[in-house]
Amino acid sequence: MGSDHNQAIKDWLETADRNLTAFTKSPLHERLLTRRRAIYTAVFGDKEQALSALAGLFKAAHKAEPFDLRMSRTQAPFGCWELGTQTNPHTIVFTVPGQKEKYTELAYRFVFSVVNAQLLNTEDFIRHTCDNRKCFRPDHLLVGTAKQNRLDDAQRIYAGRGSEGKGQIIEGEIARGVAVNIFPQHLTKGHTD
Repeated sequence: MGSDHNQAIKDWLETADRNLTAFTKSPLHERLLTRRRAIYTAVFGDKEQALSALAGLFKAAHKAEPFDLRMSRTQAPFGCWELGTQTNPHTIVFTVPGQKEKYTELAYRFVFSVVNAQLLNTEDFIRHTCDNRKCFRPDHLLVGTAKQNRLDDAQRIYAGRGSEGKGQIIEGEIARGVAVNIFPQHLTKGHTD
C-alpha cells in the first residue's frame, strides 16, 4: 500500500507542477484582484516553494484506508489524506515571496488552489466528496457554492453519516398504527406484495 500512496503523491505533484506552469492571469485579473487572490498569485509564481509545501503536506498526512464501496461512497473511492480533526481541520502557515507576513489557510483549501492553480474567491467553498473535513486528498475536493455545500451536508445525513463524518443513528417518531420491520423483505417467486 505504501508504494501506491507514494505514486499517488508523485502523480498529484506532477499535476500541480503542470497546472502551476500553465497558470496565466486572466484579462480581468487586476479588476478582480483581492488580497487573497494577490496572495495566491504570488504563491503560484514561486512554483518550487508551492510544490515543496504540497509535498510536505502530502507526506505528513495520515493515509486512511479506502471506504467500503457503497452507493453513498462512490465519489471518493480512495482513502483520505488526513491531518487535524473534523471540527478543527489542519491549517498551513506560509509566506509569500518578498513578504515577511505569514498567512494561515485551511490545508484543503490551499491544496485545492495550488494543485489546480485556481484563484478562489471568498464565496467559493471547497466541497469534500469524502465528507471528511480533515482530508485534503486532491481528488476528494471540488469547488462549489455555499448552497452546494449545504446540499452535500443533507446528502451525507440522508446516507446515515453524521455531521462529524461518522456513523449516525437515524431518529424519528413513528405514527401510531404504523408497524416498522427492520428486517429486509424477501420476495419469493409468485409473491406480489
